[in-house]
Amino acid sequence: FNFSTDILRKQNRESELTDDIAAEDAERDGFYAMIENLPKKYRDAVYLHYAEDMKIADIAKILGISAGGVKARLSRARQMLKEDILNEDK
Repeated sequence: FNFSTDILRKQNRESELTDDIAAEDAERDGFYAMIENLPKKYRDAVYLHYAEDMKIADIAKILGISAGGVKARLSRARQMLKEDILNEDK
């Protein structure tokens, strides 16, 4: 009897873990979709800064804009993503 109970508990934990992983994957996919929906100028800045871990000055050179312009784009992109996330919950 204890052996059976242990097996059922283990299966339940594995099932919960699988459900958690699936939920995280769906959440991540949704977030990436939000980034993909950003206008290109914001999406490029976000990608270079967060995915490629580039510095503001380097992004500015690549995009041909000032460092302040990169900061503004990143700020605006974060604001747009925040609005998307808040609107998604409604």
